[in-house]
Amino acid sequence: MHILLVDDEIHATNALKEFLEDDYIITIRNNGKEALDFLKQEKVDLVITDHNMPLMTGMELIKEGKKLFPDCFFVMVTAHSSLEHAIEALRTGADDYLLKPIDFTELEHRVLRIKQLNSWKNAKALKAQNLPAMSKMIGKSNALTEIKNFAQKVADAPTPVLITGQSGSGKELLAKAIHEVGKRGAQPFVAINCATLSEQLLESELFGHEKGSFTGATKSKPGKFELAYDGTLFLDEVGELAASLQAKLLRVLQEKEFYRLGGTRLLKTNCRIVAATHRDLETMVKNGEFREDLYFRLNVLRVSTPTLSQRAEDIPLLVEYFCKQIGTELSSVSQLDKDIYEHLSNKEYIGNIRELRNEVERMLVLNMNKPIICLNDLVKPVAKVKVNEIINSSADDLDYSLGLSNRLDDLEERLVLKAFTDNNYNQVKTAKALGITRGALQYKINKYNIDLKKMAA
Repeated sequence: MHILLVDDEIHATNALKEFLEDDYIITIRNNGKEALDFLKQEKVDLVITDHNMPLMTGMELIKEGKKLFPDCFFVMVTAHSSLEHAIEALRTGADDYLLKPIDFTELEHRVLRIKQLNSWKNAKALKAQNLPAMSKMIGKSNALTEIKNFAQKVADAPTPVLITGQSGSGKELLAKAIHEVGKRGAQPFVAINCATLSEQLLESELFGHEKGSFTGATKSKPGKFELAYDGTLFLDEVGELAASLQAKLLRVLQEKEFYRLGGTRLLKTNCRIVAATHRDLETMVKNGEFREDLYFRLNVLRVSTPTLSQRAEDIPLLVEYFCKQIGTELSSVSQLDKDIYEHLSNKEYIGNIRELRNEVERMLVLNMNKPIICLNDLVKPVAKVKVNEIINSSADDLDYSLGLSNRLDDLEERLVLKAFTDNNYNQVKTAKALGITRGALQYKINKYNIDLKKMAA
């Protein structure tokens, strides 16, 4: 983001530049006229201007600048004794104001907020080229129609939404659709995956932190709750939250307020929470792994994304959509033989829509610029683990009285373990030997709690 600092006091602009230049492109001008001339030559995202300057005041700069560049953000800097200038600037068209002496923590918060708003403006401008989330929910099945109708019904409610479903089934896309079709659609959609960060880093990302609150915190930083103000905060894999963070999230849901990490100032938020998980939260509550009160607070509006097998009739439409999308990215146009649609519709997709897209992408990449892709181009013979050998070698252990489902899981786990052993614990080779994708293999590793490091030791 390009920021223009305007002030005739050089030490003031130099101090601001030193604080901001690590994260932003900074330009300095010493009066309003020079600043306006620069705006006519270069694209600027944010102007931070003092009021009292020679040749052209900050008020005049904002008034003229907003006429010529309505998409540019303007912030007025004024003294406490001249607060009426700030109020007048807001009436003139300023987006915000700062009081002298400038609080650098507050400055950082305002600039980050404007940066986020700028990215949303750009995103809205590109909507003609990039389809909104609801339009990316491809298909005509009853299962898909139901979740689309759910999104429309709950879009304007402030109530939290809990989305459950398998990995790759489109939980984040549904969350975006709920956000976009509602009255918060023009406001920020902020997403965070609770499973990818350590407890301390996740707390910092969610609630923000103050300078010096922990080793490496060289600057204050607003969290996702601040950045999602007026919009939607999407908490992916909420079932992975540590107990301490579950308590803090519950407080935010109930009180709409929180503290930054290491902070003493109480902050407010009015963002809407949409949470998602592939885990069984009811079982986690029973096992003491997830707070019951938080579960009930999140579980007011609940929907489950269907697996791809539950909406198999949508597969041909999804394949066609992915072909166009990926083909455009590859600058390669290919037609698919009708047998490929049938083949892809009959496959089992552990990774759901994500796995189907990967399958289509692999097919198009490996057959770039072929006018027509046939089934022979897609299906390759794969060296698979022999099931009969495993069954015969452990026939005494196959107690069918325990139930077919349990025995099949037991057999599948043994097959995966043997394949790992035979392929030196290499995931790429093991997936190929089993005739499944890398994503499907990762799913089975998690399903059976396979510890590859322990096995290879």
